[in-house]
Amino acid sequence: RALKRFENQLGKALAKAEKAKAKWKSIEKVIETVAEATGKHLIVLEGVLEKVPEKVKDKIAKAKEVSIVGQKNALRALAIENPERATAINLEAAEARLIRAKVKAEVGEIEEVEEAINEFEGQYKFGEEISQIAQGVGKDTTLVEQLVGEATAIHLKVLAEVYEKVPE
Repeated sequence: RALKRFENQLGKALAKAEKAKAKWKSIEKVIETVAEATGKHLIVLEGVLEKVPEKVKDKIAKAKEVSIVGQKNALRALAIENPERATAINLEAAEARLIRAKVKAEVGEIEEVEEAINEFEGQYKFGEEISQIAQGVGKDTTLVEQLVGEATAIHLKVLAEVYEKVPE
């Protein structure tokens, strides 16, 4: 029930933002809120996923997928209005995946490390799409590129820490 309610509310929020956009209203704050909230939901869902019985894990994994898709949709819309903020939120989400990989590496849960690294890669590559959207609407992407550069340095440090902890 919670998953269905979550999907429904996320869909409603995105639909309302689209209606507002169609009426030429600024949707930046709404979309930013949705993008940030779905990022927080992902972190919570990852914690829940570890604690629920096996029979419910697939439903939590589905909710996680819905959150990822919802966040990416929100970030696409935000990239048109404010590509710097869209990039910052995306990089925060990518870093959360790396932190999860690091935590899992520390306790030797290698499959979870691989999953988190794969999710990080997907999130990080999504940043390229944000940049392309910004360029497509004529926005200056200099600050976007600076944010990515700064985050990359941090991400490489965390990846090195993960690498030290996982077996060959």
